[in-house]
Amino acid sequence: MCIRDRWYQRRVHGEIMANFKGYFAKQFGLNTVYCNRDSEVSMDDPSYAKVNPELNYDDYEPEQMPLANKFPRRPPGFEVFMNSIRAISKKTEAVKGFKFEIGAGASNNFHVAASWNINPVRKNPQAPMGSFTFTTQYLQGQLRTFYDQPSFILTGRWESTGQLQAAFIKKLSDRVNLRITAQYPNSDLAYSQVHADLDIDGEDYTHSFKYGTGMFATSYMQTIRDNLFCGFELFHLTERKMTGVNYALKYRHNVKHNFFLNYVQYAQMFQLAYLLKLNKTAQFITEFTANPDTGDTKTIIGYRQKFSNSEVIATLNSTGKISSILTFAGNAYSLKLSAIADYVKETYKFGYGISLGQVM
Repeated sequence: MCIRDRWYQRRVHGEIMANFKGYFAKQFGLNTVYCNRDSEVSMDDPSYAKVNPELNYDDYEPEQMPLANKFPRRPPGFEVFMNSIRAISKKTEAVKGFKFEIGAGASNNFHVAASWNINPVRKNPQAPMGSFTFTTQYLQGQLRTFYDQPSFILTGRWESTGQLQAAFIKKLSDRVNLRITAQYPNSDLAYSQVHADLDIDGEDYTHSFKYGTGMFATSYMQTIRDNLFCGFELFHLTERKMTGVNYALKYRHNVKHNFFLNYVQYAQMFQLAYLLKLNKTAQFITEFTANPDTGDTKTIIGYRQKFSNSEVIATLNSTGKISSILTFAGNAYSLKLSAIADYVKETYKFGYGISLGQVM
């Protein structure tokens, strides 16, 4: 975690049971971390095996989700409008070492999951061998069909490293959602973070208010045409006494061609991205990131192919790093194989994971 910028880190732990992942992924299940978005840990560092292990960028498009026809012009929120790109370029659930997960639902309302992660071979003998994570979730209400919505959701996550995370999500009305999240990295409460988000969805706009540890922000996204939407995020960082505006834009041409523009002022970062939908199961992306202050640039190209019960993702960036993830999924299991090769640094990492049951 970037301690220097910890007050601008926000996590929304809306992990939803698999049966509800479609519609609620937009409302509750989108994870966002604001720190240095391009910060990376060397593959030789033992902490590499723990880089955001629980994050999962879902790439749901509005037209793919249940009830989407009710508001076909509603744009995605500011924080998630590039998720279709990040689902390929920043596939963060790549396995490092070995990971075993098991989950089960006591009912439609209560679900638990546990995972064990064994880190790769360590050069530092004092580094931990691995970690254990326990997650639980409760959904209030009668949930008999896919379209039934819980009145509120409670999620908790505990890690053997001492980290504790919790979230409360309440749907106040058809268009208003409240999210309260808390994160405690360790026993020192000085590093704890608590955030409250209020999301307002209109027929052709989304509006969000955020207040939390060391920050305040509000964002607005507006659909201009059926294939064009744009928006901004106004933020204030109290500890740095910094106020700024971030911008976002997406343009779609003939469904297949999607163009993204994003500017993040606090990080002085420009992002340009392009998504080509070759067909219903294949996607190609390219992403360019630049920092005018330092002159640093980075380019990523990626490809994603979905099959009936498997998926392949491969990326190549301008620093010479190649990564690939192969996932096999069944009704109650999944197998994931990942490989990352940095030819410039001559470092190579491989991992595999096994999941049984409904894993959050």
